[in-house]
Amino acid sequence: MLATINSASNAVAQSGWGNHMWGSGWGWWMGLVMVGFWAAVIWFFVAASRGRGKNPSQPEPGHLDKSRAVLAERLARGDIDPAEYRDRLDALQ
Repeated sequence: MLATINSASNAVAQSGWGNHMWGSGWGWWMGLVMVGFWAAVIWFFVAASRGRGKNPSQPEPGHLDKSRAVLAERLARGDIDPAEYRDRLDALQ
């Protein structure tokens, strides 16, 4: 019985099926393909989730404060007059 099992396992090993593709030279290649595939899947989900929750049509939270500061600076320099400052300030809101 043991001789039969031993001869059967030798026949399988010699046919190329006993090494599960590691001995035939394809094992390292398939390992690289698998790692590359999972890296691409993870990258896709990370890239897809980064844009979630952001509405590009709405400005950033501090955007209005920065705009008001620029307008006040331009008024202080004399680039715009007070009437234009008020018009632009009203347009921001």
